[in-house]
Amino acid sequence: MGLLFGFSGRIPRDVYWRATVAVVVATALALYAARLYGNLTVMLGIMAAALYMSVAVGAKRLHDSNITGWWIVLFYVLPVIFFMAILAIQEDRTMLDGTSVALGFFGLLSLSVGILLMGFRLGTRGPNQFGKDPLQERARKAEEKRRRKKMATRR
Repeated sequence: MGLLFGFSGRIPRDVYWRATVAVVVATALALYAARLYGNLTVMLGIMAAALYMSVAVGAKRLHDSNITGWWIVLFYVLPVIFFMAILAIQEDRTMLDGTSVALGFFGLLSLSVGILLMGFRLGTRGPNQFGKDPLQERARKAEEKRRRKKMATRR
């Protein structure tokens, strides 16, 4: 549960991708179910929860690269604000105007840079200011498990 709700620590790329896919799939299913029943309040709650979980996972992923988690505001929160502004601007219009196009462009650019940075950039090797290297910890635990298994088979 700390993976989706906490903001401290580090996670490697594979954990980031698995958590992101899980949040997207669960959110899509929940939104579909809420839409069937026409409950806008539930839909907004689901979207807020999904954004919160995405921000938590993204912050930990940024920590792995020794980058403060506050950058997640630029990568995830700002695009959401931009897209909400586009919806508000377009409510009374039938065509996109320059402001909407600019907000959409910068929102997509910000989101794309964030996904590329968090999803594909290697983390810092060794410990950093946000904690131990998760890959080194994984390797240490695997080695410890092999050692215990080897000792158990000797008996």
